[in-house]
Amino acid sequence: MSDKDLLATINRNFPPSTQTLGTRLVTGDVDAGWIDMTFSMPERFCDGHGLNRGLITAMLDTTMANTVIYCSRITLSPPTLELKVSFFAACGSGGYRCRARFEYRGRSIAFLSASLYWISSDSPDLEVARATSTVMLIPFRG
Repeated sequence: MSDKDLLATINRNFPPSTQTLGTRLVTGDVDAGWIDMTFSMPERFCDGHGLNRGLITAMLDTTMANTVIYCSRITLSPPTLELKVSFFAACGSGGYRCRARFEYRGRSIAFLSASLYWISSDSPDLEVARATSTVMLIPFRG
């Protein structure tokens, strides 16, 4: 499967919860072990303090999980065992870009990291959160 076909297949098959985030897998590098995803957050997902922190966490976790799926060419699935998120800035509705990468990949466990940027802000590359996760590597079950 070509990288273009891989991107298209993953983008076509996001579950409804992931589709809610306005998710799009944009690019990645299987050999280097990273991907970039974009998200679109409507105003209704915001409260008086900005975008809900659970949604920020979901974007980070989704990107890290899809790093495993993409880089394994849809042969591995990554249930999250541990997730840590650090929030750096308040943010609101609009577009987001997230890059995730493998920090370590073993036979059954992997460690990943991700950074999330608000691209609809006054600062186009405002990093709003960063996360790390530990995931189990199991055969993909579509």
